[in-house]
Amino acid sequence: MGDSVMAERLQEFEESKITKEKTMKIRKRRELDVNYWYMEVHLEYKKEELPCEMTAELAQVLMRGAVSEMFGESTSSLPLDILKFDNVRCVCVVRVPSSAYAKVRAALTVGGGPVTMAGGLMSLSYWVAKASGCLLSLAGPERVSGLGTSLGSWFKKEGKEEGGKEEGGEGGGEGETKTASPQEQPSPASANASEQSVKGSADENEDAASQHSG
Repeated sequence: MGDSVMAERLQEFEESKITKEKTMKIRKRRELDVNYWYMEVHLEYKKEELPCEMTAELAQVLMRGAVSEMFGESTSSLPLDILKFDNVRCVCVVRVPSSAYAKVRAALTVGGGPVTMAGGLMSLSYWVAKASGCLLSLAGPERVSGLGTSLGSWFKKEGKEEGGKEEGGEGGGEGETKTASPQEQPSPASANASEQSVKGSADENEDAASQHSG
């Protein structure tokens, strides 16, 4: 009886193990079978070097040019779509197919430098802040940027505190003069009384010394 129960439990355990493995494989396939990838790309350039205003269409042309320059192939038909463009922060949300994600990500990460424009050369660089196969994940907090901002404010705060301590230490050195409060300053009557007591004790000591010598 006991052997049959143990055999049934072992069989159930093996079946549950197989089911879990199948579920994990299905999840991995779903994660890999992503049709599009989304990236939050920051464009860094000097506005005075740009002959015209930066737009979503111009950013699309520049990013396609970066891919073409790195891999040496025509990218005019590259399905690189800009879903959102912020002209103030120079940030755009880019959508690319999964088959072209590796090339675009590599070109935007390594690429950048002088770009020939109508008015001359312009230095341009890219920074991929976030990338995911799900568009909603880009709405989350930006870990790298948030960390840099918090560290920068922390260092700035620490520098101010250390500077204040150093100034306080220099001011409280040997050259500092401390003035007594009115309560701590002795009154004229108490000062005279203390002087008379000191003189009286000195006279008594002199009389005692003369008697001892005599």
